[in-house]
Amino acid sequence: MFTILVRKPGKPNFQSRDLELMHGECGGGEIRIENPEDFNVWHLKCRRCGTRERIKVSTSGSAAISMTAVDGSDRPIRAAGRKYFILKRPVVAKRID
Repeated sequence: MFTILVRKPGKPNFQSRDLELMHGECGGGEIRIENPEDFNVWHLKCRRCGTRERIKVSTSGSAAISMTAVDGSDRPIRAAGRKYFILKRPVVAKRID
């Protein structure tokens, strides 16, 4: 599993790229977006453990992370290039306060 921990944004008008993302499995390592200029896929990397994941920039990907930051509901995230959640490592977004 790849758990993305996200903090509630400090301002009402924010962009997904402005959120503070952390990796849950390694104890909260900072997650960096390695290709912020790409509008199709985010390449995420944990700075603590080096784990990588690709997330679609879509309503089931990056926008779902933003919705989790706002309302606190845990959501499955659609990883790029994956058709079936069962066959691959699941990706989940959870809010921390």
